[in-house]
Amino acid sequence: MNRNRIRYLTDNFAATPDELSMLRLEGCSDTSVYIQLLKLRGLKSEEALYYRMIEEECRKTECDILKEISFIHSTNPDFEINPERYFKYGAYALDVLNEKEKLAQWIDRLSRYLSLQDYITRKFDIERQPFAVFEKELEEARTILSGLLSDGRKKELINAIKDIRPDVLENKTEYDRVAVDMELCIGVLGFVPEEYVSYHFWEKTVQERLEYVSDRLRKKVSELLNSEEGREILTNKYLAYQELEPLCGRKIRQMDADGGYTAFEQAFRENPVLIKKNNFQSLGKEIEKIEARENTDLIGIYERVAANGKLFILEDMIKAHPDLKKLNPDSVNTLRVVTLLDSDEPVVLDSFLRIGRKGSFVDNGGVGGIFVHVDPSSGITDSHGIDERGLIYESHPDHQYSFSEIRLPLWEEALKTAKQAALTIPGARYVGWDIVCTEYERWIIVEGNAMTMYIGQQAPLAVGKRRALLEAIRYEDLLRSEPLLRE
Repeated sequence: MNRNRIRYLTDNFAATPDELSMLRLEGCSDTSVYIQLLKLRGLKSEEALYYRMIEEECRKTECDILKEISFIHSTNPDFEINPERYFKYGAYALDVLNEKEKLAQWIDRLSRYLSLQDYITRKFDIERQPFAVFEKELEEARTILSGLLSDGRKKELINAIKDIRPDVLENKTEYDRVAVDMELCIGVLGFVPEEYVSYHFWEKTVQERLEYVSDRLRKKVSELLNSEEGREILTNKYLAYQELEPLCGRKIRQMDADGGYTAFEQAFRENPVLIKKNNFQSLGKEIEKIEARENTDLIGIYERVAANGKLFILEDMIKAHPDLKKLNPDSVNTLRVVTLLDSDEPVVLDSFLRIGRKGSFVDNGGVGGIFVHVDPSSGITDSHGIDERGLIYESHPDHQYSFSEIRLPLWEEALKTAKQAALTIPGARYVGWDIVCTEYERWIIVEGNAMTMYIGQQAPLAVGKRRALLEAIRYEDLLRSEPLLRE
């Protein structure tokens, strides 16, 4: 491997030699390498979390856990075991090294549950069979899971729902039932905990849940409709900016190891208030507002933000239109517009507002933001607000501003901006555009999302949009034209 490339990745991505040894570098773009790095770091972080939670439950150390996982591997080579399964399905509660009969029973039950997962996924997500075809298998999976799901995993799941369902903490039977129901929705139906909570799935039948777009399906749709090139461009914020520059309405500067502190300092000479973002992160992560005042220790700030890698971007701060600013003065409050390129003609599928909370300048759902649906035909809100904890708001909880029938400014210009962006990124047919109207009465692009989420489109209205999405994108035709994606 070229030494210059190694140095580049070490300086700009803060990649360690151990991490680099585990990445596929040859023939991969910087974006692809960083995505690999994020997944690797995420996996390590998850594993560390599982080790901590297991130790809290049974006092087994990481060394103990790895020894038992290794034993399961050696005695059952065809059975896949990892820290996640070890934690979720309660292997830590067994004396793995000595209770061979109990271990064999545990493996048999988990293997059956996983085979049912695969069967239901294929019947529903791929073959689009009706619920009756796999109803019996789903109930069998629920029964097996009731005896498998660990106390530690139940605690983790209930923590996600306790704000909207505090009653489960007082009722052990309901606590166990809801935890198993959540895990079934996650493992078998492909939803994530935030979706279960935001969609109030505990109130809905299985048939009603199947009307919703799941996290698993949204990822599949992105793979079907967006090429690898398109996804890479949208994943790298600076590459996307270069393609979308006329629509961005602000200057975005890329910092790297070559420019170092000199480029960083020059950026703040141009503008004393800038927004720092990681090129590749989403969900509001690693975003920071930096103000360079007369006595600001700019060198100290640079050393701190560059410690995680010297490749990042600095953006001019967006000043939102007063009609958006009043929703929450501390955040920009962006509009997500979802577009589909249909025969090279951009079509708007849906739209919703993301509104921040007091004291936060980001509006993402993962950091407490509130979603309010917007009727794409009129630009007027037509729902209450809801957050990822499932809490419903008729008005902003911090400012009491009503979410009812908010008319967004210059609506036709908003749609025009999103449609223009939809024609810009090569290979990207299905994108969620975050846009905002500025104080200068111009809609601009904040960023595009190739993996656009569905909570904001479904939760505020309490309506599942699976059928509408699959019909809009002609899902079955896509699967027939891309047979490998049926796997």
